[in-house]
Amino acid sequence: SGDQLYLHIAPCGDCWTGREIFAAKHLQPDYVRSVPVPEGFDPDEHLTTGDGEDDMETEIELLRRIYDEGKLPADVIRRFHLINEEASNRQRDR
Repeated sequence: SGDQLYLHIAPCGDCWTGREIFAAKHLQPDYVRSVPVPEGFDPDEHLTTGDGEDDMETEIELLRRIYDEGKLPADVIRRFHLINEEASNRQRDR
């Protein structure tokens, strides 16, 4: 087991995180992609764009893009850092 956190993503858009590269004997190799993500990355928090039907479609498009490119887009990484910075500022201000 390693320290790297991965976002495991299936072509249908299902995703979850874990510390190991995903491998399943009953699936084709690379069917589920394991994309390295920063420590503390939470798909429910960092991949959502809001709520509602349009946002769900946008989220599915984003997941497909991550699946196809095999990496997190720069805007997702920026949002991750922004959310974490805001959270640490809130903690500090308490």
